[in-house]
Amino acid sequence: MQKITALLIYLMLTVTAFGQKHKDKPGDETSTIQSTQVVPQDSIYMRMYRNSLKFGDARTAIQAVYGMMALHPDSAKYVDSLAILYYVSGSYGQALATGKQAYTRNPSSMKFLEIIASSEQKLGMAKEAIDHYDKLFKTTQKLFYAYQEAVLEYSIQRYGECMGNLDFLIQSKEAATEKIQIPNSNTTLQEVPLKAAALNLEGIVYEEQKDNVKAKENFKKALDISPDFVLAKSNLENLDKDKTEKAEKAK
Repeated sequence: MQKITALLIYLMLTVTAFGQKHKDKPGDETSTIQSTQVVPQDSIYMRMYRNSLKFGDARTAIQAVYGMMALHPDSAKYVDSLAILYYVSGSYGQALATGKQAYTRNPSSMKFLEIIASSEQKLGMAKEAIDHYDKLFKTTQKLFYAYQEAVLEYSIQRYGECMGNLDFLIQSKEAATEKIQIPNSNTTLQEVPLKAAALNLEGIVYEEQKDNVKAKENFKKALDISPDFVLAKSNLENLDKDKTEKAEKAK
């Protein structure tokens, strides 16, 4: 949610540059309503774009951008806005396609590389997303990217690489204070310290490897940092429940 809001704010801040060559004159809106003056299509699409962003309507903004592209087919700048708009509207296939084009045009932009990586992650393209998150981390040193890399490595059972990234995060001082949003079992999001999230995921990996002792230790450490961490609490309860059930069957 925070990422989507930030991207929409970015679009709002750049809207003036987006329509710089086609800016409405002061008083245009009033004079158009009160007279039969014909408003240029550029101005109509720009008003449509501004108004849709004002109310967070990404899909209508996309239509406005395509209108501008139709009027100015030689301009490549509109693809940048499309990449962001497709991403915030959840159209990850289109976000990936336009994000790649925008990034090719501006390879120093981490914003478009993140759209590419996140879209690939949403589309189940784990290996491709890992490579792009790795590049994002090496360029920016943001721990969030290293965590996403670990999540994806876990998803395709690259446990060694996953544990390497998680150990790095757990030992990082910044990870104790930096926050990340984690989905709970009921599909809601909870904000927890990144270190707690890394400990919880490491516990899950240990559990996958049948090392329940270390798994339990990690879940408890995650809860020591964040006592209200729903997912870590649930993982610990399930681990204890499985242990109890196995003991009952063994009697």
